[in-house]
Amino acid sequence: MQSSNSGSDSNSKAADDQSVAMFTALAKDYRLGPRQFVPGYDQIHPMIVQLLDESLAAASSPTVLVLGAGGGIELKALATARDSWNFVAVDPSEPMLASAKDFVKEDVAAERITWVNGYIYDAPLEHYAAATCLMTLHMIPDNGEKLETLKQIRSRLHPDAPLVVLDNCLDPQAKDYQLKLNRYKQFAINSGVPPEIANKITDQVDKQNRERKICISPEREEELFSLSGFKNCELFYAGLSWRGWVMRA
Repeated sequence: MQSSNSGSDSNSKAADDQSVAMFTALAKDYRLGPRQFVPGYDQIHPMIVQLLDESLAAASSPTVLVLGAGGGIELKALATARDSWNFVAVDPSEPMLASAKDFVKEDVAAERITWVNGYIYDAPLEHYAAATCLMTLHMIPDNGEKLETLKQIRSRLHPDAPLVVLDNCLDPQAKDYQLKLNRYKQFAINSGVPPEIANKITDQVDKQNRERKICISPEREEELFSLSGFKNCELFYAGLSWRGWVMRA
């Protein structure tokens, strides 16, 4: 989970803290969530490895920037799939990072991961071989912060390096928003989430979405990718309201 600029105004910072708090509360059981809310979740990481391989297969010990690394699911999947890759793992929630460290410690050598408790602005200013931003951008308001986050990612990548984004495109301004929100909840219930928990999480998503405009349409996402300087944006995944893209810096 990742969010905003540490230099934002107090209202924005308070909103960001709400997002961090929500995911911190879920840290203990976070690894159950994605599989129950994201269709085809277990196949997404193998696709990402394949997409990154197109650029990294010939590289010697490339470093991948992982934005929103709390929980450790994608980190473990990528690290165990490719033992020559190193990682800078960024997340603002200490409990989520602690959960990630515990999750990967038996399978990934400690020296392969640099942990950063903070936001994208706190990530070392290096030129990374690739970056991932999974289930993260939809926690950041579309008030300039989402665009700035993408710019900050791009500024840390080698020219032409790949970025993979997975995001929930539950646009509250869309005419079919309520239908898609209900599908989001029903998929979770069908996947084994107790209805009262699915209702609570969906209500939280809806509240933050309406108050902060955190989720946007796929078209707006692609506009922001372009505005931040990314090119060759390609959709590689779609599942209900979820979308996955790969693009180049």
